[in-house]
Amino acid sequence: MAKLKPVQKRDDLEKLLIYILSVAPDEFGLLPDQDGFVTIKELLSAVRDEDGFRGVTENSLLEINNRPSAETVLEMAEKRIRLKDGFRPPMDKADRKPVKIPKLLYFGLKPQGWPAVAEFGLKPKPGHDSLLLFPSQEKALQVAKRACPQPALLTVHVGKAQEAGAVIEAFSELMYVASGLIAPSALSGPPISAKPTPADQAETTKKKTPDFPAPPPGSLSISLADRGKTNDKYDDSPAWKINVRREKRRKRS
Repeated sequence: MAKLKPVQKRDDLEKLLIYILSVAPDEFGLLPDQDGFVTIKELLSAVRDEDGFRGVTENSLLEINNRPSAETVLEMAEKRIRLKDGFRPPMDKADRKPVKIPKLLYFGLKPQGWPAVAEFGLKPKPGHDSLLLFPSQEKALQVAKRACPQPALLTVHVGKAQEAGAVIEAFSELMYVASGLIAPSALSGPPISAKPTPADQAETTKKKTPDFPAPPPGSLSISLADRGKTNDKYDDSPAWKINVRREKRRKRS
């Protein structure tokens, strides 16, 4: 397959960005704010999921953004990116088609975070007003893999979440937006291993410590630290040989 020329690569990337930001942000697991912005970090993660665009960097976006104004419909500001005025789709909820919310939605997160979420509930991460839920398990995992190679998949029981006070709204049929706390009772996920108690830890330590039989009466005992040590060197001979040698040296002295 012939390599694309730099200009063609840039044009193809610009077309993809326009599609993401104007037509299908939900298809890529992105939620534009009221001004149409998404963060550059999140956009790059979504773009790199696409074949042929894995090497896209922030500099790639800057090349498009820095073209003459008449040649691009994109603009960047404070680590965010959007389409220019006149090219952005409406963000008003009233302009969206009504969508029925499924009974089950899905969310992916780092496995080490699941025990705390199971105990205290699921809420937007710091700096965010909401979190994104998906009707597709595959999409939930795909979006979560941008932050974690092997995320845990959680199931959100929508009815229970709403009864407990969470607000869940449809951005589209592909993506739903939740604000507030999703209660633990509305979540299910992989099994959580029980934390070992102090008694369990003591028993485990005891099992790891080898038990050695007591030496017979009249024999020379040898500690593990001294075993095999002769003249500051270590000997791999059996313990009984080492004891015999020590006894002979004692009689000679």
